[in-house]
Amino acid sequence: MDRKLAFWVFFAAVVFIFSACSKKTEGDLKSMEQIHQEEGIPVVLREMRPAVFTTFLKYPASFMARSESTAKADLSDVVRVVHVKLGDTVHKDDVIITFSLDNPSYQQAKASYENAEATYKRTQSLFSSNGVSRQNLDNAKTQYELARANFKAMDDAINVKAPIGGVITRLDVRATENVQSGTVLFTVSNLDRIEARIWVSARDIGFIRDGMPVMTQWLDRTISGEVIQVNMIMDAEKKAFLVLAEFRNTERLLTSGMSLDATLQTYKNDTALYIHRKELVTEDGVPCVYISLNDKAQRREVTIGRSQGLLLEITQGIAPGDFLISEGSQLVQDGSRVYSVAPTSGSTPMN
Repeated sequence: MDRKLAFWVFFAAVVFIFSACSKKTEGDLKSMEQIHQEEGIPVVLREMRPAVFTTFLKYPASFMARSESTAKADLSDVVRVVHVKLGDTVHKDDVIITFSLDNPSYQQAKASYENAEATYKRTQSLFSSNGVSRQNLDNAKTQYELARANFKAMDDAINVKAPIGGVITRLDVRATENVQSGTVLFTVSNLDRIEARIWVSARDIGFIRDGMPVMTQWLDRTISGEVIQVNMIMDAEKKAFLVLAEFRNTERLLTSGMSLDATLQTYKNDTALYIHRKELVTEDGVPCVYISLNDKAQRREVTIGRSQGLLLEITQGIAPGDFLISEGSQLVQDGSRVYSVAPTSGSTPMN
């Protein structure tokens, strides 16, 4: 039979007997007390064993690639070619979008560059044969470099390149689409590392430190990361503190734009002794527990450390190997005779 069920069946029987005896004489009641003194009070015991105890905070977080860049159109024109599709991996300076090569500004910049290049080469040849002065050569070189820079700028506007290496995570235009200057064209994200932005309340910010473990879940998978920045100034609008965490995203489970919960592990004790809140007894404002020693209840004052949900870490008052009265502690007093109605179990697992 289940330990808890056995205890409560026994307890119900005790209550029934006590109720039946309430109509009897005071002598009969004393006989009931004598039975308890002789046979003991039924309890459930739990052996205290060191176990892992952790505390954590959970907050919603927005996820973005640690390295991400968005390209915009530098001119108003028609998109001729889109060289990629969403999800493609690209390298820095790969051509992603090509506008029309018939653009008048592009053709003018190209012609000016070619003319300046020819003039510069011709002036170099004349200078080597003392046909022109150094001043003429310098002027030709300046005009050539200026025309080259202008043409490169126009070429970059016509052949839009990836500003960084990564994955195409956003593609906003299609071939034959007419776009205006300033229009967003595409976004490249380096998804190897993902950054989570977490807004933490003033009540909790004091528990968070750089390097603290962080976890999130996606598709039944747990992805681990760590805190990399804790802002110590509250954001005036959000009334919260910004915490940044970084996740290694080698399996590409996370991507930019996700909104998931982030769990920050604020404390860990690998050899903790802890109890359930219902196992704690407060007497005269003092937290205590009862253990079973030589079949008698013994009151122990305890010091509570961290808490997580209904679990309490005990830092003083009990030791490994003690048999905690897990159920029935409200029925006993210091020195009460007790006996276990179920086999002794170990520490309560963390949830």
